[in-house]
Amino acid sequence: MAYWERAPDPRLEEYVERISFSTDPAGEPSAPIRVVPDGRIDLLTSVALSGSGRADVFGVKTAALWARSECAVANVAVSFRPGGAAALLNVSADSLTDRAVPVREILGMECAARLVEPRDLGARGALLEAELLARLPAVAPDAERLARAAVARIERVAGRIRIVKLARELGVGERRLERSFRAQVGIGPKAFARIARFRAAWRALERGGAAVEVALSRGYFDQAHLVRDFRAFAGDAPRRIFPSRAAGSAVSVEP
Repeated sequence: MAYWERAPDPRLEEYVERISFSTDPAGEPSAPIRVVPDGRIDLLTSVALSGSGRADVFGVKTAALWARSECAVANVAVSFRPGGAAALLNVSADSLTDRAVPVREILGMECAARLVEPRDLGARGALLEAELLARLPAVAPDAERLARAAVARIERVAGRIRIVKLARELGVGERRLERSFRAQVGIGPKAFARIARFRAAWRALERGGAAVEVALSRGYFDQAHLVRDFRAFAGDAPRRIFPSRAAGSAVSVEP
């Protein structure tokens, strides 16, 4: 499989993190790929060599899923920044959580068909951008600005913040923060912070960090706490996912 990505049109940067492209030319089903939670919503368009295509929106994940291609396909995907999908697709993000929803149910049949027409990946990416640019809101509502500020704060500290403190810093009550965050991002701020911490630990383990050291440096109580989060979000323990990183350690880390 070939994979590459690029930044979106500058006018979309507040809402879209990246646009990615991938091709799997094999006629046989591809090996499954573990996809772990990252707090993002994605729009994926896939066109098979046969010409059939589909477009789906994947909501925020709270557990890992396995993805695989059953035939030769060419994919273009938009990864939204937290809150971006709610604004551009005019949908409540928590209605998508842990779901794959056909684009036709959100943007209509005509739009869904149009998004999978181009066989050329560059043309399909440009069409997706044009569709999203046409949906840019004139003014961000208060709930969107609040959620965006909360996301930025959580990610800046890699999830290591108490939500009561976060709400106080933003000058709102916890209930208001929870409601706005769920509608814009898809999950509550506490769950998002937990995923942000997990992602920071994942990256540290990918770089070769030892499980015990990663656990303590990323805000876990101990290694067992780290393993519980990996089992919840990645479906396995760290040493099963990164066996070479867990050498000499009683714990395993896996996404």
